[in-house]
Amino acid sequence: MITDLGEALAGLQPTRTNSNSSTEDPPSGGLAAQLSRAKYKQKHRFVPLGQLQRLVSTDAVEHQLEKLERSLLKRMKNLMRPAPTRDELQAEARRICGKGDQSSLDFYNKRNSEVNPPLQLPSEKRYQKIMAILLLINRPSKIRLFVEEGVCDADLPLAWVQTAGHPDESWALRRRKHRDSHLQCFKHWTQTQLDEFERTQWAVHVPFFARRLDDPRKVQHYELPDKVIIPCISDSEYHAQGGSGKVCKYEIHPEHHNFSQFTVSPTLNPTLLSAHHQAVGRSC
Repeated sequence: MITDLGEALAGLQPTRTNSNSSTEDPPSGGLAAQLSRAKYKQKHRFVPLGQLQRLVSTDAVEHQLEKLERSLLKRMKNLMRPAPTRDELQAEARRICGKGDQSSLDFYNKRNSEVNPPLQLPSEKRYQKIMAILLLINRPSKIRLFVEEGVCDADLPLAWVQTAGHPDESWALRRRKHRDSHLQCFKHWTQTQLDEFERTQWAVHVPFFARRLDDPRKVQHYELPDKVIIPCISDSEYHAQGGSGKVCKYEIHPEHHNFSQFTVSPTLNPTLLSAHHQAVGRSC
């Protein structure tokens, strides 16, 4: 049973972009605007995986970090800490995009030596989706707090937890597997800002459907939350009655499945996913 919406399986695939991307005009506007335009325009809009990987690249993130540094220096003329070097910004960007190395950790540890214990290099953590969410809700300056605390793409979707003992906070966002642990990266966020993050995460953290590695003829079983957006781009009028309900077919966005990598029966369209009509009907 897949419980992470296929996050780990998607990481096994080569970086995917739209087949027509090579003929598109170069991206224009800020990174947040590019992400907003990249959303697939269905009933529930989502950012396709390949577009997200293409837009939230190491170079784009480095440029965004440079903009954040310039903004901080404008607002605070007498900063006690030195501005990061170009190499340090590049290391930060690589770490956010899942290509971190020891130099990026040295930079974080140097900035936070009096507050946080030294960070250890994790395996394969990335923060591209976290960065995309923060850009879409106009809070990209908070990305360093998420990296420092290790709240990464693999932790999505974050879950609502009703809090006790926090008079200013009736609901909080927590890791699904650690619902009792308060996340410092959301410190000083208003309830409205938390709502924006929770709502936007579903447009970025979209399922990747894959066939079983041990038997490519079969599709993995997925546990899908109620709010998940199924990345469907069309449906068929064909409906059938299954053992547990009505069954229909939907075409899945090509960047959200690996069905075409396998030889399948000629009677099966590899880009169609059969799903319970209630689950798909909520999101398509």
